[in-house]
Amino acid sequence: MGLHSLPSAAEAFFPFALLAYALLPVALLVDGVRWAVVRMIGLVGGGDGEEERMPDVGARVVVWRHEGGVDDGECCVCLHGFEAAAEVSQVAACRHFFHRECLERWLSHLYATCPLCRSMV
Repeated sequence: MGLHSLPSAAEAFFPFALLAYALLPVALLVDGVRWAVVRMIGLVGGGDGEEERMPDVGARVVVWRHEGGVDDGECCVCLHGFEAAAEVSQVAACRHFFHRECLERWLSHLYATCPLCRSMV
């Protein structure tokens, strides 16, 4: 009896390390398959399908023609300024401004957050 019957720290850790190394490729494979499926659904859906997948996003994004008065001088996605008569989108939750095309491209990558502050759209 005594301490000689207990396994050493290295012997006790070995099964957990072996399990982690065995599960890592499986986790990476599952994540890769999930990513591929999401990309395929996004590519196949495209255009009109995105309105069907996310019908409530439009209610939380306001779009209008820019005529001046936007506080931020540039779109944080493309880093270009807002020109006169350009279509500008505003995320209703945080009130950040973006070019309409930039925000649509951001949302088409299945990000449901504001590109600047990451608040939910």
